[in-house]
Amino acid sequence: MKQIAQLATLLALSVTAACGGVASDDTGNEPAEPDNPADPADPADPADPTDPTDPVAKFPSSCDDIDNGAIVPDGNYTLYVGNDPVKPYKARCRDNEEYLILARTTSNENYSELASMSTAGVPAILRTRFTHLRIDPQTLQVDVADPTFATNLGQVSIGGITFRSMIVGSAMACHPNVGASGNLDLRGTPFSVDSEWKTSGLGFVAEHKLLSDNQVVTMKVVQGDCIWVSLAGGPDDPRNVSDSAWSLQLAYTK
Repeated sequence: MKQIAQLATLLALSVTAACGGVASDDTGNEPAEPDNPADPADPADPADPTDPTDPVAKFPSSCDDIDNGAIVPDGNYTLYVGNDPVKPYKARCRDNEEYLILARTTSNENYSELASMSTAGVPAILRTRFTHLRIDPQTLQVDVADPTFATNLGQVSIGGITFRSMIVGSAMACHPNVGASGNLDLRGTPFSVDSEWKTSGLGFVAEHKLLSDNQVVTMKVVQGDCIWVSLAGGPDDPRNVSDSAWSLQLAYTK
């Protein structure tokens, strides 16, 4: 009889399991469920560097951000100040360095000038024109001496030295009977100027003006014996500068 009872119990348990029931142990309690394995990494985790929704990858602030530090092809890209999707601007990446693309690039926009008198007694003019500005994407400071996207038209010889380039945002005249001008125009970009200008020299007639909500700076030297208008804090002499500290500060003001 004992064997028959045990067999009946086993048959009852088999029927219960087949019908979806949960078998209990000898104490009548249901066994604990096994622990679930750890969930796989969330593919939308913003900390995942391969995640396409990662804000650094989706809204790159620098050329390095575009492809996780790899060298990207030279060309135009949209960058975002501080990886902020509401702060875009157009930039050019060249050797993974960032250049702000200027929208105003006619002959009378975004240029710096040096003027003097030639040995033949006629005015000599050097004009450096800029189509892009080398910008630090973290600080928004511009390297005013970067020549990568600068074009120099003419040259001026003074005291046996030939000058072939000028820095961004400057004008200089080295003869009492000639004048020089300069222009910095950020219209068409979301940036404005957050720097000051100075006039250096003695007996000068010179000026500068900030216009259009600080997006335009005009510089003018009416006459002077090597008198210049340039950025305060920049190189003291804006001629032939090949390496400059960051000096032109921009602000995002779209």
